[in-house]
Amino acid sequence: MPKISVIIPTYNAEKFLPRTISSVLNQTFKEFELIIVDDCSSDKTGEIIEGFEKKDGRITGVFLDKNSGAPAHPKNIGVGLSKGDYIAFLDHDDEWLPQKLERQLNLVDAVGKEKFGVVSCNAFEIDETKPGQSAGKIAKPAIGLKHPKAVDIKGKDGLFSVFKLLKYESVHDVLANPGFYCGNNSSMFFSRETIEIIGPRDENIGAFEDTDIIFRIAQAGYDFYFIDEPLYRTYTHGGNFTKSYDRLSEREAAKRAENFSSFTEKYRGLYEKMTRLYSERLRGIGMLYMVGGEAGSARKFFLKAVKANPFIFKNYVNLFLSFFGQNFYRKLFSFNKRI
Repeated sequence: MPKISVIIPTYNAEKFLPRTISSVLNQTFKEFELIIVDDCSSDKTGEIIEGFEKKDGRITGVFLDKNSGAPAHPKNIGVGLSKGDYIAFLDHDDEWLPQKLERQLNLVDAVGKEKFGVVSCNAFEIDETKPGQSAGKIAKPAIGLKHPKAVDIKGKDGLFSVFKLLKYESVHDVLANPGFYCGNNSSMFFSRETIEIIGPRDENIGAFEDTDIIFRIAQAGYDFYFIDEPLYRTYTHGGNFTKSYDRLSEREAAKRAENFSSFTEKYRGLYEKMTRLYSERLRGIGMLYMVGGEAGSARKFFLKAVKANPFIFKNYVNLFLSFFGQNFYRKLFSFNKRI
């Protein structure tokens, strides 16, 4: 029985997948199974998975007949097939450093399995759209407003510098902190018990499902640990699922707006306690609708943003600009992303 189940959701990942899979196989901790769930790719992703599967008995490839449109569904499929005591996820274009799983498992041993909901970690960020970039930069650590300092926890392989986020009552502090970074999907390490209690990932909120998981873990009363050292590399390139607004197609932007709206509504009770943040979220949804060519929906959210907090000038600017049409708005946004 494997100690850890590693799940990689894939879609048209032929350029990145060999690097990603190899980073799992190169882990210093070897007692794992690797489940790769392909979301009906149209490139050579399937062939790559099958090639690795033949070489290593720990690898299982799963091939969906229909594309789900977002990573949450393949992740849920992978969890359903997994057997490990712990579950870790990895995006198809990211790369773990060799000690990633070992360090996270050692932290769990140090704090006690019953005390954690998820262990995340810092990362090296590498922009592949800028040739010649080498080291990348370390992402900002996760800091809730009430928890500004790291604590040192002694493990069997050395000290851990850890940020600990406490329970659901402090989630609003995390929401309100613009510097908050909790790691992405590739950093998260869960116990099976946590996954079973909080339930499957929400398949209706797109890229926001990772943040949703953090909120639900906190809501269930678990602690969140963030190891403030880079244990993986996350890459920026033209094909990232989470793109900046100006790089989205109309269809992608409109879908992202729907997902963002669903996520914001889901946590409306938290957001409404912070009128400025809530207003900014509503404006962000409106901006996505504008990029997606749906000016009517955009104006509704700009007006909601004004109502939530009438003292934010950018809300009025975006509402005014929405009357000049999508092309003008998109060009202006590409030129100045601060509108």
